[in-house]
Amino acid sequence: MTTADGVMVPPELCRALSRLAVLGLAEQARRDGGLYPAPGLAELLSELSARGHAPATLEARAVSLGSGAAAEVIGCAARSARRLAAAGVLRAERAGRDWRIDRDSAEDYARRRRSAA
Repeated sequence: MTTADGVMVPPELCRALSRLAVLGLAEQARRDGGLYPAPGLAELLSELSARGHAPATLEARAVSLGSGAAAEVIGCAARSARRLAAAGVLRAERAGRDWRIDRDSAEDYARRRRSAA
């Protein structure tokens, strides 16, 4: 269903839709070496995952980043950004061989890191 704010996804479809999209991303990553489709897809997956049991209104939000881009935001190596994602320090989802790291999470971590220095 389409609303003025975005698309409403019934809660019972969120998990199934999320799984299908993740499978499609993984297959695409295997084929093209990890290049990502439109940035909106990562946001969609994040919303579907977060709202697996509640109606999801998909609105424009901060874009998720690959580990290299997140590393630039944080000021560290891409390998360190992947480790932070794997450890749960950064909000992130595995996408193929890489991580999709929430931009807000990376920016918050960078701010905390700068203020601690």
